[in-house]
Amino acid sequence: MHVRYSWCVRLVLVLAAASAAGCAAANKRTTVSDRLIKRGTPSISYDVDPAETESSLKAAIAKIRAMSLNSKPRVKNASEATIEANRPELAAALRALAGQPTAPNHFAVANLYLELGVRDEAFEHFRAVLKLDRASAAAYEGLARIWRDWDRPDIALADAYRAVHYAPQSAAARNTLGTIFQALGRVDDARAAYVDAVRLNPGAAYALNNLCFLSLHRGNGKEAKEECELALMVDPTLRVARFNLAKAYDGLGQAVRAEEQRRVANDRVMDAFHEGLLHRNRREYGIAAAAFERACLARPSFAEACSNAAEAQLLVEAQTREK
Repeated sequence: MHVRYSWCVRLVLVLAAASAAGCAAANKRTTVSDRLIKRGTPSISYDVDPAETESSLKAAIAKIRAMSLNSKPRVKNASEATIEANRPELAAALRALAGQPTAPNHFAVANLYLELGVRDEAFEHFRAVLKLDRASAAAYEGLARIWRDWDRPDIALADAYRAVHYAPQSAAARNTLGTIFQALGRVDDARAAYVDAVRLNPGAAYALNNLCFLSLHRGNGKEAKEECELALMVDPTLRVARFNLAKAYDGLGQAVRAEEQRRVANDRVMDAFHEGLLHRNRREYGIAAAAFERACLARPSFAEACSNAAEAQLLVEAQTREK
């Protein structure tokens, strides 16, 4: 049975969590996560902490590095070649790390590299954090996201579970776990993880957008529309949610509204980038590489698009060798 969102639920997602709790208590209405669960979302256990052996981890890292060494190198543009020099915040973080090689300083550098799409450097610094702090949920989450983006969700899952184990109240960790379930084809578990993220943080627009994406691919345009609208109520700047909302309108036969949403979010570079993300998630690496390359060529300073183009090309070559 389809359950519509009440005005209170919509208000809950815009107000702070404390206000949301007060509204729910006063009106005895369920939260958005409860309503999503009633739609058939199963609960999942986060107590499992599957661990890969050190040897298998090293083998996976070696395989990815071998792929990189055996591939045709891509010529770096000037901004990539001098990324540390051109990014004062990264240069400052690296200086701080050199002076004090602490877990927080390694984490700061890892995050900056990850934002720039330089995943191999981010990976090494997240690992350095864990050598100093074995209970760093954020570092485990960072590693999980990198393994996911390297097309190894099987390895990512263990780190994602650890992130949730060490930070059970983190909406971001639940969302990351959901993306890894999604990459593994465990769609029901992915939905449950996204619902948990919204339950922990009603302002988690990224998790609401991920719910919208799942509903789109289940062919449920009406639920997708509601979930994307909620994501945009929380964060009107979330362009990927606006694109997904346009697709939901397309599925509902509302072409005029779909075009309105595309006009609001129109940016050809970002269109190409999000197209690349979509096809990479579907493991259509050739199409993804071409889309990322278009974004990189149109905007050479867009480091994440350029690095994704290179990584997608490596995955194309790996797929070809496996055939």
